[in-house]
Amino acid sequence: NYLWPEALENARAHKAYVSVAVQHHGHEPLDAATLAVKLTSTALRQAAAMGVLASGTFMSPEFYRTNAESDCRQGRRPVMNLVYFGLYPHEDGQSMNGYTFGLARLGAREVEVIRSLHEPQDIFNLLVNAATYMLDYHVHLKAGDTIGFKEGEAFAITDGPGRAVDGDSLKIAY
Repeated sequence: NYLWPEALENARAHKAYVSVAVQHHGHEPLDAATLAVKLTSTALRQAAAMGVLASGTFMSPEFYRTNAESDCRQGRRPVMNLVYFGLYPHEDGQSMNGYTFGLARLGAREVEVIRSLHEPQDIFNLLVNAATYMLDYHVHLKAGDTIGFKEGEAFAITDGPGRAVDGDSLKIAY
C-alpha cells in the first residue's frame, strides 16, 4: 500500500482476524458496503487492531476510521474505504496511468486514466473525485460524456478494454 509504508510489516505480524460481511438481499450494494465500512470502523477501535484488508489493499486502522467517520458524518459515501486507487507508470516511461478497483461491485463502472502527463497526485485526485461523484450522486457515466471539477474543465470519457482492470472500463482523457 503506497499510502502506508508499514503495511507489509503489520500484515505479517497479525495473529488473528475478524471478518465483517453484510448481505444486501434486495437492497443497494452501495448501502450494504457503507454499513460494512461503519461496522469495520467500529471494530478497528480495538487497541490490538493492526489493519484492515479492504478494496484489495491493507489499510491502517487510523486511515480507515478517519475516512469512514469523516465521510459518513458528512453524509457522503466512504469512497477511500470502498475503492482502491492505483497509479503506475505507462510503458512509454513519460506518462502515468491510474485506475479504480472496487466501483464495479458497487454498481458503477471502473475508471482509468491512461498516458497522463499530469502529476501522480493530480491523477489520484481526479480518480477520487470521479468515484465520489459517481457514488454520492448515483451518476452512471458513459462514453461521450465529459467530466470536470473546476470551471471550464471537460475531460472526455471513452469506453474500452481495461488495461489495469478486468473487463471494460471508462477512460478519462486527462
